[in-house]
Amino acid sequence: MFGDVCRDHAGGGAASRPYRAVSRREKGDQNEVDGHRGNASERGARANGRAVHQTDLGEYILQINGNEPPSHIIAPIVHKDKDKIADLFAKTHERPRLTEITDMTREAREMLRPHFMSADMGVTGGNFLVAETGSVVLVTNEGNEGMCTVMPRVHVAVHRGRCCPR
Repeated sequence: MFGDVCRDHAGGGAASRPYRAVSRREKGDQNEVDGHRGNASERGARANGRAVHQTDLGEYILQINGNEPPSHIIAPIVHKDKDKIADLFAKTHERPRLTEITDMTREAREMLRPHFMSADMGVTGGNFLVAETGSVVLVTNEGNEGMCTVMPRVHVAVHRGRCCPR
């Protein structure tokens, strides 16, 4: 189903998850799709030939390290130290090795920004939905949800849970 939404509403389909993914890949008229590791939307995107880029910093680090599995659901890279991440960034981003966490975070943002800016579709979760107004409430700690909901021309909220009537 997700692949159909991408195809029908995103011109071939770039997508983004609020704290998970967003991007674009040139492949004919198709753009990349992004999603949370292992969920149905990501599997659907990959099955339809679209790439997936994580935007949550921890998930992004795992992705550029060969799609390494997370060590914890809330803190996916708790097992990695700053030096390992600095080495990974230098190798993957082909930039000089940085050692300050603030500088490394800025570098990750610089690498992800083009994906946010070129996405045709944003895919986010929803902490809860309000049926009467069609509202989606998102709560994150990184702030990526704004880039995933406002920048693309199409926003899809994927939600499994309760919907408030009012």
